[in-house]
Amino acid sequence: MGNLKISHQVKGLPEIKKAMDRLVLALIISALSIGSAILVLANMPPKILGVPLLGLVGFTVSFLIGFWIVLSMLKRKN
Repeated sequence: MGNLKISHQVKGLPEIKKAMDRLVLALIISALSIGSAILVLANMPPKILGVPLLGLVGFTVSFLIGFWIVLSMLKRKN
């Protein structure tokens, strides 16, 4: 009997992987933002300028991750 050889090629896989990575980071940012907002509303000590420290740290981290994503998208575009 003869031999049968099948091959396949997936095109665009690196682009899909980058899009999924950005989607995962966006979900992390949203979770950090919502969690930080809940912590700010909890009004728990220690506070900096009337804002709970843990909430402030969460908002800062989510901002930095978002800024990093925007920079990487702009760098990739150029």
